[in-house]
Amino acid sequence: MELSSKELVEAINSLREAQEAIGQQNQVLAEREANYRSLFDYMLSGFVYCQTIVDAAGRPVDFIILEANNTFENMFGLTSDSIVAKKASEIFYFADDTPPSLVVTLGEIALSGDTKKFEQYFSPFKRWYTLSAYSPTKGYFAVVISDITEHKSALAELSYLSQHDELTV
Repeated sequence: MELSSKELVEAINSLREAQEAIGQQNQVLAEREANYRSLFDYMLSGFVYCQTIVDAAGRPVDFIILEANNTFENMFGLTSDSIVAKKASEIFYFADDTPPSLVVTLGEIALSGDTKKFEQYFSPFKRWYTLSAYSPTKGYFAVVISDITEHKSALAELSYLSQHDELTV
């Protein structure tokens, strides 16, 4: 099958138009990705995405940090270079080689696909956090984390004052 010069020019023009359309779509995707990356990096809550590590019996024993936003890094005084692709046990020392309850809880979420919101005290940082964890894919979990230390302190002070105020005695 031979193409005439006219058909060849039309085919080339068609390919150029398709290539231009693909280029425009790629530009739109790149802009969207930049917008989402900006939201991710500068949201007020910390965010971390991890892969659970299990032992021979299938119990969660550790996790690897795959991605973290700037807020998470700032909350814990860490950098991406020091945490991404590292085990939690390498970053947050497990004192007696027993995974902390947080590792188990997050691992169970990753394995079950559940969603859970809870508060956790991190003694090395002397801070309270609220964690919203979910599993987008089996074996993986994502956590949105917010520092609630000031809120907890204010509640404790209110409780104390309500019990020790001169007017309530």
